[in-house]
Amino acid sequence: MTVIRLIPWLVLLFLFPFRGLSQNCGCQDCGIDIPVLSNNTHDFIINDLVNSDLSSPTQGVCGVELHFEHRRVRGLEMTLISPAGQQVRLIGTNLPNPSITTTIGADWDIRFLRSIDPTNPDLGKGSTWSNADNWANGGKYTGNYHPNQGNLEDFNMGSANGTWQLRIQNYEFFSNYFGELIGFRLIFCDPTGISCCFAEAGEIVGTTELDFCENDPDLLITPNLQVNEPDTAIHDFRWLIGNDSVIVKYDTIVDLRTFA
Repeated sequence: MTVIRLIPWLVLLFLFPFRGLSQNCGCQDCGIDIPVLSNNTHDFIINDLVNSDLSSPTQGVCGVELHFEHRRVRGLEMTLISPAGQQVRLIGTNLPNPSITTTIGADWDIRFLRSIDPTNPDLGKGSTWSNADNWANGGKYTGNYHPNQGNLEDFNMGSANGTWQLRIQNYEFFSNYFGELIGFRLIFCDPTGISCCFAEAGEIVGTTELDFCENDPDLLITPNLQVNEPDTAIHDFRWLIGNDSVIVKYDTIVDLRTFA
């Protein structure tokens, strides 16, 4: 009996061959708590960028990805600090009581872009991040924004290699207005030299072993894949098709009609 195995596979369009939970461009599954009444700075060390000069027209910060939760985002500020000490506030500004609006159960998996790049904010939100926008309890947000204060182009001096810092300030003092930093990634305009891939290929849901006759038209299969859609600007999606322990095909579709 021939056993065909399907393996979802993500291909990085840049030459970034490795994937890990903690890398030199940020962190995935960071697990960094945001306690109430806290002001903490977290270090992320960037190494090995070939073009490390932030004043170069071909280098800079082209994007910042943030994945976080917070139970009242109006009291949260996040500021990115370069190795040279330049600062851009991504999340803000703190809005104290009586503006109580909560965001319990909300999740942000968002990206910040340069001022020259068009944004794609979540429905009803402005292109520049503002804590005053109508962020809702249980909301799931995936938009692209410009920083709350400053621009990513402001990182224009010193070396991109070194210690970058993310300062997270939670002005909330009620015990249940806490949060968590889940993911953080710096996207450099010229990433040559660093390895950074946070993409996940996902998993096949449901039946993974099927019985068919050769040439059966139903062998043109569309698997039920559970996956968060990766950034198509830097990733591509392919299927590895294996016959027992041998990889026999690498393709964008699953067409097994010619397999015995």
